[in-house]
Amino acid sequence: MENLFSIISDWAWAALMVVLFFGGSIFVHELGHFLAAKWRGLHIERFSIGFGPRLFGWKKDGIDYRVSLLPLGGYVALPQLADMKGIEGENSVDLIELPPISYASKVIVSVAGAVFNILFALVLGLILWFTGVEREEATTIGAISDKIEIREGEFVENPAMAAGLRIGDKILSIDGEEIRSFEDIFISIALGSGVTEDGKRKAIITYLRNGEVFTTNVNPVLNPDHELRMIGINPNRTTYLSSLTEGFPAKEAGLFPGDTIKKIDGVTIYGPQHLTTVIRESQGTPLRFTIEREGSEGIETMEIVVTPVLSKFNLSEEQFYAIGAGLGAMIERYTAHINPIALSIDVVKRTYQTLRSLISQGSDAKLKDMSGPVGITNIIVKTAAIGIVRVMEIALMINISLAIFNLLPIPVLDGGHIAFATIAKITGKPIPPNFAATIQGSFMILLFSFMLYVTFHDVGRLFTREPETNSQPVRLIKVEDAPA
Repeated sequence: MENLFSIISDWAWAALMVVLFFGGSIFVHELGHFLAAKWRGLHIERFSIGFGPRLFGWKKDGIDYRVSLLPLGGYVALPQLADMKGIEGENSVDLIELPPISYASKVIVSVAGAVFNILFALVLGLILWFTGVEREEATTIGAISDKIEIREGEFVENPAMAAGLRIGDKILSIDGEEIRSFEDIFISIALGSGVTEDGKRKAIITYLRNGEVFTTNVNPVLNPDHELRMIGINPNRTTYLSSLTEGFPAKEAGLFPGDTIKKIDGVTIYGPQHLTTVIRESQGTPLRFTIEREGSEGIETMEIVVTPVLSKFNLSEEQFYAIGAGLGAMIERYTAHINPIALSIDVVKRTYQTLRSLISQGSDAKLKDMSGPVGITNIIVKTAAIGIVRVMEIALMINISLAIFNLLPIPVLDGGHIAFATIAKITGKPIPPNFAATIQGSFMILLFSFMLYVTFHDVGRLFTREPETNSQPVRLIKVEDAPA
């Protein structure tokens, strides 16, 4: 019963976050148009959240406030601004009966939605500045393998390894852009569009090793899960002992579950893979572990000597050196208090990077990789489990992106209305109504088709399952204890 209550509570919380921050972002955008139209004296037919048939709402002062069937955005019906009756429905008054509006009114009303989204983002940014946002410290490579899988059962040489990158290298920049987190690394690689003269994918990586700065060209491959670029590295993680095996050196030497491994023989450990590699390459020589342990007076640092022994798994014939410890890992995070302007500028840069990647010929990013309403809702639902601060950070990104997207000079979007009004202002002639209606209708069909396309892939990602793991029990055993 408690589990059922917990599930219902979690879903109710997630639904509230979606309504407040995703629905709220759409509402704020349309509210901007609505208030600007009221201020400039435009005739307002309806204020709709969603498109299509009316689900419910009310009428006041001749305005139909409604929630519509298709939750793909919203609109404020302003026939003086643009004749959109083919999309938004018939108007209660004939357009001929309405007086024309000025160029200034058209621009102010059109841009007001984006302005309100930016204002909402800045309000969220102020809250985040006060509460702080979590950031990861890792820009150092903590794991890198010899080969990576590009298709099921098909492996190729790891691009990062082939380019000379190694565990412990700190990534400074990619293609000239400063790197501040591993998230920056993944996104910069995934959205990269660099290509060599012979047509191979290319990323220029600058890194720090032993106090010296180096630059290398890496040839990314496509990730088999989302078909975006990857180079086969993972961040450095704080490594700790999650469990110990009876009869093995780790427990006998005095290590305990929860101990954090900082160094071995004075060399910094960057993650579980690094630790395992050092142990396996030890050839059984004693290793001096520098560890941190939670004590009665706080964190204590100590050194313990452990001698690996030759071992194997009970399902394998491969022999290797081990200490008999299960490993856990976590990325070190810190709370950053970033002012809302800087936070918003970061989002603008990320949005520009995404748009540039989508139109670049050399990029592997495609329209199907974008997220629509379903994808955004899924992101908020997953993020809601982390906390409202993280949801607000996502909402800030949504609002900045929504503002930029709507100001693109595409018919049916706000930027399209501004473009039409500007053309009419420059030429001194209004856009022919039939021509404008045809263009608006055509682009609305394209926009809805695009939304359906993106939604199709969003839904597909919802039902992508993790590969099943082998549930057969595996036990670590010493070679000398193995049956003949």
